[in-house]
Amino acid sequence: MWSHQLIGLLLILSLPTCLAAQALYKCRTPEGRLVMSDTPCPGESATTVIESEGETRRQPAGPAGKAASPSKVGRDTRPLLREDLEPPVPRQACLTINDVATNVSDHGRYSKDLTWKVQVSNRCPQPLRITVTFALYDRDKFAIRSARKGLHVPARESAAAQGRMLLRLGEFQRVSEKQATLQ
Repeated sequence: MWSHQLIGLLLILSLPTCLAAQALYKCRTPEGRLVMSDTPCPGESATTVIESEGETRRQPAGPAGKAASPSKVGRDTRPLLREDLEPPVPRQACLTINDVATNVSDHGRYSKDLTWKVQVSNRCPQPLRITVTFALYDRDKFAIRSARKGLHVPARESAAAQGRMLLRLGEFQRVSEKQATLQ
């Protein structure tokens, strides 16, 4: 009786290790997208095998589009990086801040209403989603106030991010520099 229970317990405990030993395949579709699968890639595409121990190896396509057997493939020691999944976007080469404009109006006796606008142009062929940060600094380069806005800049076009800040009179009198940055 105890032996049957012991065998059942051992089978249950060994199940997770059997499941963890399965490989994960990274395949590129004809459209260029990457797909993760538990089966080898179809067609003539090369396959990257990601094993459960964190090892990665390349598996070239075999004859007639069949993947070569994993035992015959050498190890690729390069780790899987984010760049492997999607190409990097050269944001700094694409984007330019064209203008930073502000307008100040009184908002009662003790405060000023400051509106800001940052004009950004995109020279690249793909649209970009960025964050514009507008900040006010005093003469010691201490940030008095800042604001962030998300912005979609279409390909080869310009877009503007704008916002509004309510400043106390003392804050407004300390402002010596305005600055816009892109992320």
